[in-house]
Amino acid sequence: MKSNLIFLILILVIHAGCRNQKTTDNPLSGFWNLKFIENIENQNFVIWFYRGLNKTECQFHSYSSGMKYGSMEGSDLKIKGEKISFIANREAAIRFKGILDTTGNRISGNLIYSDGSKRQVQLNKIPKGQLLEEYPGLAELEKKDTFSAPVFRNDGWTIGTLKESGIDSVSLRKMVNLINENHYGKINSVLIAKNGKLIFEKYFDGFWTDDLHSLQSCTKSIGSLLIGIAIDKNYINSVDQKVMEFFPEYASGCDPGWNKIKLEHLLTMSMGLKWDRNYHDAIYDISDDVIKSTFGQEVLYSPGEKFEYRNPQTDLISGIIINTTKNSVQDFAKINLFDPLGIKKFYWPNFKNNDYCLMSGSLALQSRDMLKIGQLIINEGKWGNSQIISKNYINESVTFKIKTDQGFDYGYLWWLGESEFQKELKAIFAMGISGQLIVIIPETEMVIVTTSDNTGNTPELLLKMIDEYIIKNTVFL
Repeated sequence: MKSNLIFLILILVIHAGCRNQKTTDNPLSGFWNLKFIENIENQNFVIWFYRGLNKTECQFHSYSSGMKYGSMEGSDLKIKGEKISFIANREAAIRFKGILDTTGNRISGNLIYSDGSKRQVQLNKIPKGQLLEEYPGLAELEKKDTFSAPVFRNDGWTIGTLKESGIDSVSLRKMVNLINENHYGKINSVLIAKNGKLIFEKYFDGFWTDDLHSLQSCTKSIGSLLIGIAIDKNYINSVDQKVMEFFPEYASGCDPGWNKIKLEHLLTMSMGLKWDRNYHDAIYDISDDVIKSTFGQEVLYSPGEKFEYRNPQTDLISGIIINTTKNSVQDFAKINLFDPLGIKKFYWPNFKNNDYCLMSGSLALQSRDMLKIGQLIINEGKWGNSQIISKNYINESVTFKIKTDQGFDYGYLWWLGESEFQKELKAIFAMGISGQLIVIIPETEMVIVTTSDNTGNTPELLLKMIDEYIIKNTVFL
């Protein structure tokens, strides 16, 4: 999976830069599919050539396994007759050279790498009808300053209005404008539900409601819900059960301190393991079995004594689900969580060649379905007429358990905080790197979701945006 993403990121940079054209009648204008002559499974690329300020601009959009990745800007296009060339990636010294055919609907050429090697590619212009059907988010790129009421999609959401919900539309419009000006980095979507209704839904950067987004560490909070379901169904006794009981195969080789670690310590990031500096992140490259490698760690602190945010610990949840339910994590989640919520599309690959997926951050969902996860917390485990998770577990999971070193409190893999502008308003949230957020304000029955490609900005920046332009400017009906 990781090697595929690295390759994908490399290819992303072929976002055909085009900054030298001044004619309005540009045969390149529009959207083009880029395809490698040798097929790359599950990967699709679209280049958008458009009229910028006094010159043609271009963006590159990438898709894989139902997920869309953030766009990248291009640079340095040259056209001489039918010959077209541009620098695909300055840093990696990758250049494209090609020939535009006489119909104006196809470009054949090569990507030329710094070592002189080449890869054949072909660009095909996408007709408007096909664009609207296959890439509706790209078709909306020129309408980035507008937003309207969400559309009913028969996906379980009732549609409401901003007015009936007490949300200030002027404030939201200002937020949208700031997002379009990249004030908050590259945001992909912002959605709001209030009083159980979807009232605001805006996509950016070519994203659309059907696109899957990597939840990153928001996946951990999903893991907490799955543990709650497993407890409800008596696969797990309680959060007091010893972690080692789920993995008897590792008992003989573990530090004796493991015998004191309970499931609750796993859920509160307080297992007390001795992780060498940075090894807890490097383990995903070094090891083919993160679960086995985690059991090789010594216990340094008394479990429950100290909060330490360590990704591999949460991957033990996958092993616990598999060993107790005798199902894959994906099947268990689909049957017991996703299907009851009406979540029909998700992506959750297994780690390398093992039979477990990473609970630390590899699940992908649509933005509307992320919003359902938050609404499930508001509803104390209920969706429609179904009690998916017990009220008792939901309330326990979002109750203060431990202080953290990151400015927030912590429950069972849920962050706990409060509004800066209205201190009495408590917030529960799932938080993933690069700006993936599910923010829940129980007192006002409001859920906010953001997805983002903010590699250079922290999720805290988006939390401030949510607080200032949504929470602060809401009449709490």
